[in-house]
Amino acid sequence: PLLLCTTMSEDNSNDNSNFATRQDAGDESKYVKLVSAEGMEFFVERRIAMGSGTMRTMLEGQFRESNENLIRFPDIAGAILERVVRYL
Repeated sequence: PLLLCTTMSEDNSNDNSNFATRQDAGDESKYVKLVSAEGMEFFVERRIAMGSGTMRTMLEGQFRESNENLIRFPDIAGAILERVVRYL
């Protein structure tokens, strides 16, 4: 599984624009971006993220995350989120 971690720079920390938005109603992005409390970004294959019940619900439901393919975890530190992703 793919795990790519980056950190957000201050000048684009609020920019979610078109990260992995669906190009049309039937097209799902291959990757999901997970963002930790301190702004660490993890790019994970969507099929891998679906291994988590919580992430599956967010990505399949009528949540903003399902359209943006971006899930923020404001209460989870980057090191912990990395371990969660590795576990998936």
